[in-house]
Amino acid sequence: MASLAIVAIPLPVLGAAPTAEPGPTVQVPEPTDATAPIQRPGSAEAATPTEPAAPTAPAEGTPTDATAPTGSDAPPSSDAVPSDMLDAEPAAPSTTTTATTSTPAPRPAPADPDDELTPNEAITKAYAPRFRPADNPGRFNLAVRGMFAYAGGSKLVGGRMGGIAADVGQTWNHFGYAATATVWGGRMGLQPSSGNEMNAMIGIGPTVGLGRLALLGRGFLDLRVGYDFFYGVVNRRSDTILAQQDDGITVTKAKNLVPHGPRLRLDLGLLSLDTHRRFFHGVGLSMGYQALVGSLNGGLPPAHMITIGIAYWLG
Repeated sequence: MASLAIVAIPLPVLGAAPTAEPGPTVQVPEPTDATAPIQRPGSAEAATPTEPAAPTAPAEGTPTDATAPTGSDAPPSSDAVPSDMLDAEPAAPSTTTTATTSTPAPRPAPADPDDELTPNEAITKAYAPRFRPADNPGRFNLAVRGMFAYAGGSKLVGGRMGGIAADVGQTWNHFGYAATATVWGGRMGLQPSSGNEMNAMIGIGPTVGLGRLALLGRGFLDLRVGYDFFYGVVNRRSDTILAQQDDGITVTKAKNLVPHGPRLRLDLGLLSLDTHRRFFHGVGLSMGYQALVGSLNGGLPPAHMITIGIAYWLG
């Protein structure tokens, strides 16, 4: 009966049990390793650690440390540093800075020098190696001219003559020489008081020129200078001339002259560029000036001759 009475006592009389207030929420981290034990808060006993896995053999070529512990005594650390790296001296900090590379702007293509040349200059440049080879050989050269001359002077009556001249010599790329033979025929009156006239001149002399430098593309322009010595045939308008002297009348004969003087000639024309021929051939005009500074045996005042004609060039 007593026990029943104790049970029948209402709970408020005995006093209700204190209500437990909620405490701070504890977040349990999820284990990252499946083999690691979970440590829960409030647990009196820690989970038994699992035995570490046996170390694997180092790969071939990987340095090992003989003093490192083996077996279960080696600490299972993946951050272990090889001993040879610990012993090595630290590398000096690099002072090289990375250069900033930028793509350079494209340069304009160089202009072709041939674009600035005139057609004649381009032809001359194209033919230059053929006219003037690098080995610079000496070649035979011939220049023949047929000319007409007007002669005159301060003390001469003057006259007109025609003739032919030929240069025979040798040429190189920038120089040439020749011996020039000239024959003139006509009538050039001398001093009127003497009644003499020069009807022929035969001369010879040295000549220098431009050589093969005179060849320009499809044509030639040849400048030559020289000096001539002539033998002048002088005739009288009558076979004899009468000279009045105190003791009577005497007969005198005409004296031949030996004129001499410098010469300048310019030949220009067109070339024949036939590759089957050994030499180049050209035909054109010839202009010149011949001075007669006097005669070696006297009797000829200074005179000059202006010449023009046709020319043939071979070389």
